[in-house]
Amino acid sequence: MKHYHADKGRFAETLFLGDIQSKNQSISYCGVGAHFQNGIAEKRIRDLQESARTMMIHAAHKWPEAHSVALWPYAIRLANEILNCTPRTDRNQSSPVEGFSRTRVRPKVKNFHHFGCPVYVLSPRLQTAGGAVGK
Repeated sequence: MKHYHADKGRFAETLFLGDIQSKNQSISYCGVGAHFQNGIAEKRIRDLQESARTMMIHAAHKWPEAHSVALWPYAIRLANEILNCTPRTDRNQSSPVEGFSRTRVRPKVKNFHHFGCPVYVLSPRLQTAGGAVGK
């Protein structure tokens, strides 16, 4: 990291600024309410929110009795995982995880499931009385 562009919240504290200076980094600040100045982060937040909202609406439509706003953090987390593991066409078919780790990591598509879908335990070993698992 060579340069930070942030708001004047936690990023203006003396301890943070001292750490930046010790690592020969620089910082600039955006204006109050000027979210457009931090376009990359704001775009990512918007993409995550739109994806999570879509998943929540789909889950509410398919399984309304199990839908709850308490699932929002899980929808955000899944949206982030999908964005991190999905190959990008503008980066020679590599995913952000591959770019960050500098290794060839391919996600297993079979591990991704619809958000909010019901799951049933079919293994008799896990269907013990009282809900105890692993006995």
